[in-house]
Amino acid sequence: EGKMVNGLMKEGKIDDYRMAKALMVSRYFRCEEVIVIIGAALSQVKGPVDGVFMKAFGSKKKDREEAIRFFQHPYGDLFSLYRIVTKYSDASNRLNKYELNKWCKNHFLNEGVLRKIRSKAQEISKKTWRKLAKVEQMTDEYYFKDCEEAGLFSLFKGYFPNLSKRDGKTDMYINFYPKKKTKASFDSRYGDSFFAYL
Repeated sequence: EGKMVNGLMKEGKIDDYRMAKALMVSRYFRCEEVIVIIGAALSQVKGPVDGVFMKAFGSKKKDREEAIRFFQHPYGDLFSLYRIVTKYSDASNRLNKYELNKWCKNHFLNEGVLRKIRSKAQEISKKTWRKLAKVEQMTDEYYFKDCEEAGLFSLFKGYFPNLSKRDGKTDMYINFYPKKKTKASFDSRYGDSFFAYL
């Protein structure tokens, strides 16, 4: 696992070990695009969501706040960034250059930053796909409602290695990746521990 993650860091030029691990896990959960975009966004934006929005003054401040709310995601800032980039990508595929520029201005988005994020995401995908192809993809069902939820779990797993879910019938915990069962190391009468999710 460590060799794979280090390889992803080197080839994809990913600085954060945990993000590279999340990318590896995302392959297992079949949601690589989500983590690639989030990783690319974090490499280009110093702050959270605010980093992709242009500044506004006077009466335009309220419009800017509404634009930020429009892109807000229930999973937080990282997924708001993902939503912004995917909507920008969709817009760039259907609009001409002038229309895209207008779309960005109407949403107070910094088009230059978004172009850099998109370019970085393409670079990461291109340079890491060979290594990611070696990662086994899940064959069982986790009942993720969509790719974004799978991406959320990939991030959790990258940043919290012991993430697992309770069996419900026994004192066994199922590790999300790699798939294995372990016995609970605490009294289950007092609920799940910090490393158990769901």
